[in-house]
Amino acid sequence: MDATISAVLLDLDETILYDDAATDTALAATASHAERLAGIDPACLVPAVREEALALWQAGPHTAWCDDIGTSEVEGLRSRFEGDDPRMAEMREWWGPEFRRESWRRALRRCGVDDERLAAVLDERFDAERAVTNPFIPGAEV
Repeated sequence: MDATISAVLLDLDETILYDDAATDTALAATASHAERLAGIDPACLVPAVREEALALWQAGPHTAWCDDIGTSEVEGLRSRFEGDDPRMAEMREWWGPEFRRESWRRALRRCGVDDERLAAVLDERFDAERAVTNPFIPGAEV
């Protein structure tokens, strides 16, 4: 019998990495960037983008399935909806990058700014901030 390991599966979110903390950190950094660029109050922008993303998410397809697999609106703010599952393909077609940008557009409008370009900048900034922000749970090996 060959004892070679061919794959290792890890459950990262809230097991090895603090996913919620990473999202909070990335949102705060993105909101600070918006404040520097356009004087937008982070105390307005962060809750607004969370609420607008949730409203859009709930209007989309397969929200029950997303709940079942542990995918939320804040994950949608950085997701590319990759995969072969037909539900994922439908989400990709329905939301694509538009879900992310529309969440930021609506949040900006709630903070008194109507700027499509800034929404795109914040979408990209959040994606970059979230990609580099992964605090490990104490005891997880680095």
